[in-house]
Amino acid sequence: MIARLTLVAALLMLAACGHSPETQFLTLDPVPGASAVGRRGATLRVPSIQVPPELDRVEFARQTGPGQMKVDDLVHWSAPLGMLARNTLILDLAQRLPSGTVLPPDAAARPGGLRATVAIVSFGTAGGDATMTATYAFGPEDGAAAAPRWAELRTPAGQTPVETARAFSTLLGLLADRMAADLSP
Repeated sequence: MIARLTLVAALLMLAACGHSPETQFLTLDPVPGASAVGRRGATLRVPSIQVPPELDRVEFARQTGPGQMKVDDLVHWSAPLGMLARNTLILDLAQRLPSGTVLPPDAAARPGGLRATVAIVSFGTAGGDATMTATYAFGPEDGAAAAPRWAELRTPAGQTPVETARAFSTLLGLLADRMAADLSP
């Protein structure tokens, strides 16, 4: 009798596990921008992007209003958000700057090259829009960066995590537009 009850309990536990919702994984994608113009200048490296600590987590999180965060336990980033953002921004910049200007992720510093310092200060969705505040600065590889420039960016966004990730990608593309314009001769 005890063996039968144990078997039934084990089968019920297995059946319950089979109905758990699946975890969804998100990524960021480069967005088309203006084609590269001008001559190739100094190389550009983007070693990292700082993201706010409240967003720098495996679970998908976004600010939904003043003092409010939404964390979705069943939606995760496919990699650390700072790395996803950096790689996407690099691809966006490579589309917007002359060929060979933007170095790949983790490339070694080159003499005479530039280093971009990028920080996402805030990202959130509210009222059908996604907003991002970011800073960026350029400096020589062997010296201090110039004073940071601020970018206040906005794009339409839906309510789902996938729509929010697409909006984040779009905002990174808008940031790349600004950075490329500042680097153009």
